[in-house]
Amino acid sequence: MSRVDAVFVKLARAHAAYELNEPQVGEPPRVQCVPLVLMTDEQREEFENPPGTEFWPEVGSRAMQRLVGVGDPLDGAWFVVQRDRYRFFAGTTGDTVFVRIVLSEYLAGHVEWDQG
Repeated sequence: MSRVDAVFVKLARAHAAYELNEPQVGEPPRVQCVPLVLMTDEQREEFENPPGTEFWPEVGSRAMQRLVGVGDPLDGAWFVVQRDRYRFFAGTTGDTVFVRIVLSEYLAGHVEWDQG
C-alpha cells in the first residue's frame, strides 16, 4: 500500500504545483487510497463533491482559467484527463491544499497538506 500511496502523492504534488501554484515539498499528513466500491454512499458523496475553493486562485493560473471557463474538459468540478481513466480535483480550503484523484473509475485517492 505504501507504493500506491507514493504514486498518489507524486501525482498530487504535480497537480498542486501546476494547477494551484502551491508547490508541496513536505510529506502530506493525510493520504488515503481506497477502491470506490468499498466506500459507503456517504463517503462516496463526500469524495465526489469536494468542498469549493475558499480563495480566488492566482490571476493567470490554470485554476483561474478553469474558474472562468477557459477551454479544458471539466466534469462538474473535476478535471477529466481521459474519461473513465483519469480525473482529478485540486483545491484549497482554509489552511489546507488537497488533491483528489480517481484512476480507472476504480481507485480513489485523497492527498492533503496543511499550510499553517
